[in-house]
Formats: sequence, C-alpha cells, structure tokens
Amino acid sequence: MTSPGEQPQRFLMEQFLKYGAPWILYACGAFLDHRAIGSASAFILLSVVCLKYPKRTKSIEIVLLVFFFLVCMGRASGHFSWLITFEPYLASSLLALMAFGSLLIDSPFTLAFAREFAPVSAWSDPHFLRVNRILTVLWGIAFLSCALLKYWSGFSNTMTLMIQVFLMLLVSMFTKWFPEWYQFKYLATKHNIGNPGRPA
Repeated sequence: MTSPGEQPQRFLMEQFLKYGAPWILYACGAFLDHRAIGSASAFILLSVVCLKYPKRTKSIEIVLLVFFFLVCMGRASGHFSWLITFEPYLASSLLALMAFGSLLIDSPFTLAFAREFAPVSAWSDPHFLRVNRILTVLWGIAFLSCALLKYWSGFSNTMTLMIQVFLMLLVSMFTKWFPEWYQFKYLATKHNIGNPGRPA
C-alpha cells in the first residue's frame, strides 16, 4: 500500500475521486434536474474507486455510497419517493450518525485517516486516540450542524451551501492544526518547557 508521503500526487487524485468528483457529478445532475442520473453516476464512480483501493476504504465512503444509492432509488423509483423529502439533509445526518456511532464503539472514524500519516508505533498511543476522539466529536457536531441548518434554516439554498462549505473548511483547518498543537502542548507539559512562539 502506498503511503501519502511516497506518492502525493496519486494520493491527492484518490482523495479527489472519493470526495470531490462524486459530489461534482451529483451537483451536475441536480443542476440539470436529473438527480437520479447524477446520484447514480456518483455511486458508480465511488464504488469503482473503493474497489480499486479496498484496503483504504473508510466508513465515510460507505456512508456516501449509501447516500447516493438512496437518492438514486428515491428519484428513480416511485416506491421510495419519500426519500426525496429527506434528501437535502440526508447526507449530513448519515455522516453525523457515523461519527457519533464510531465514538460509541470507541473507534473514532478519523483514526482511519490519521493512520495513513502516523507511524504504526503511534496507533496505540493514548494521546493519539484522544486527539482522534476530539476530532471525531468536532466532525460529528459539524455534520449535525449542516443537517440542522438545511432543515431549519430560513436562508436561501445558495447561502446555506456557502455556510456549510465555510464550516467544513473551518473544521478541516482545525483538523490539520490541532494534532500538532496537542503534541507540542503535551511535550511542553511533560518536560515542563515553554515556547512563546507557539500557542499556550
């Protein structure tokens, strides 16, 4: 298995095919008023990528596959038309359930991502696990916030989308910053040192 550090371009392409391209296909289908085709195309693409990299398939991808499948069934079949009602906030709701559910079984979903970058020796470290529990809680809150925003918000669809994108970017930036900050704080506390150039 290739690590992100060994072939960054291949890794980035894989991430785009998993988390970018399916949503682009889905959005194009929605824009052209062919959501069934858009969701089916997204489902097929994500399925192919997951089959190509089975050892790197994560719970979040399984949830997205379920979402695209349900939307396709709801749009293409009259027997599941009730799914259309829940479509706007279905993905965020499923992702929130996945995040909080992974905490209940003490297997934070962010562990699968973190292990792609961290050495094997760190996987069982209690601080490594604690960082991922915190990040998973944060992502769960973000997913739930997006679902509630869609359900209760009085904003336009464009404004709601902009808020959701901003929220996801904010959480992504925190996810990148927090592990390094936590490690510094832990080491500083352990060795009783300080560094005015880093956050206290």
